[in-house]
Amino acid sequence: MKKEKQKDFSTRIVQAGRVELLVIVYEMLQEELREAIENHENRQLDGFEQSMTNAQKILHELMGTLDYSYRISYCLLSIYRFINRVIASGKAGHKVEQLSECIAMIGQLRDAYEKNAKELTEQPMMKNVEKVYAGLTYGRASLSEVTVAESSGTRGLYA
Repeated sequence: MKKEKQKDFSTRIVQAGRVELLVIVYEMLQEELREAIENHENRQLDGFEQSMTNAQKILHELMGTLDYSYRISYCLLSIYRFINRVIASGKAGHKVEQLSECIAMIGQLRDAYEKNAKELTEQPMMKNVEKVYAGLTYGRASLSEVTVAESSGTRGLYA
C-alpha cells in the first residue's frame, strides 16, 4: 500500500469507533486488491505478490476476530474463505480475473457496516491520542494536518 494511503488510514483508525474500524479494514482490503490488479497490469510481479500477501493478512485478521456466538459470523466466514481461496489461487497462478468480484463483495459488506456506523454514535476506541485537525491553509490545493497533544507523554490505548 502506498505511504499516502497508509497515513490516511492511520489517521482514521486513531479516531474510529468499533464499527468504523471494521469499515476501514474493509477499505484497506479493497485497496490492497486494487493495487494487486494494478501491479499485475503493469507487470510488477513483486508488487503484485506483496499486495496479495497483505490482502491475505487483512483477511485472516477479519476471520480471527469473528464472534461465533452470532449466526452472521458463519456467513461472513464463508465469504472470507471464498475471497481467501480466490486470492490464493490468483497469487499462485498470477491471475486477477476474480479479484474485481471480491472487491465488489467487500464493497457491499463495507457499505452495510458504513450505514450502521452512521446510525451509531460511538466513542473512538483509542483514548488519549493526539487530535488531528485538517484544513486548507495558505494554498488552494494543499491540505495541512496539525496534531495537538492534550497531555504530555501519555497517549495511546491503555490495556
